[in-house]
Amino acid sequence: RKKAISICHYSISRLDEGGSGSPALRAMRGEFFLLAGKWLAKSKLQDSELIIDSYLRVAVEHFTTSRSRELEKGYYLFAKFSDKAYAQLKNHIASAEYQRSLSLKMKNEKELVNVKKLIKTENPSNTLRSLKVMESRLERELRLDR
Repeated sequence: RKKAISICHYSISRLDEGGSGSPALRAMRGEFFLLAGKWLAKSKLQDSELIIDSYLRVAVEHFTTSRSRELEKGYYLFAKFSDKAYAQLKNHIASAEYQRSLSLKMKNEKELVNVKKLIKTENPSNTLRSLKVMESRLERELRLDR
């Protein structure tokens, strides 16, 4: 699939060099974008948002001036891919793993707030240093969770 995708990219670049003013060339270019997006989606080589923005949406824009059958095909593939990406995201959010990670993140945020309160009220001592270490660890974890 990688080789097919690179051939598709090469074909698109060649069409760009030749100028894509005619409706037939625009439709052919749109077809190449559809194929590249479809293959990237199947092989999961790129992020779904990038596939939508860089391939499927561009393909549909190229079909707006061409025959309606190609436009229907472009919209169908665009909608099918978007729906599949939405379903995957919905399943991920509903998963137990995501819920655990979300509750852990909330727990860490609360703990960070409490540590910051303790730092403000604590006198300079050994415990203050350990609280600051704990604070930096929690901030780092929360930064990674975003």
